[in-house]
Amino acid sequence: MAFLIKNGKIDFQKEFVNPIKNNNPWKLKKLWGILLTNMNKEEVNGKVVAYSWATRKEYEKYNLEPSDIRLGILCMQDIKNLDLVFTLSEIDGKIKGSLRSKKLDTTIYSSALGGGGHKGASAFILEGTDIKKELEKVLNIIREKGFAEIREVL
Repeated sequence: MAFLIKNGKIDFQKEFVNPIKNNNPWKLKKLWGILLTNMNKEEVNGKVVAYSWATRKEYEKYNLEPSDIRLGILCMQDIKNLDLVFTLSEIDGKIKGSLRSKKLDTTIYSSALGGGGHKGASAFILEGTDIKKELEKVLNIIREKGFAEIREVL
């Protein structure tokens, strides 16, 4: 197959990437609509931080399960000119948070909030149930901790 791609016999983007990328269920696209509608951004020390949330009431309207919610951040992570993105969602009486960045270490925030993960993708769970209050808590941690660039290992 590599030979066919290399010699232009197969359009890899058209034949492989697009069908996978665009094959998301209707329910997930509805969740993305919620998150994109609720999305805000702010500049923090020269970096653009975007964030959004989905309340239980919002996602239950479309029969979404908590397992669907973990994929919500996918709609934000590839938006250009955003340095850090995060989402908050009400799940089982708690707030689940997800962080993503291609340039910054997200674990400095998730670990401060009791979670963890990988530098470019991490998560946390907050005991509160007030999304707006928890949103401010996360933003304050980001402001307090600042930013650490991800360094590529050669």
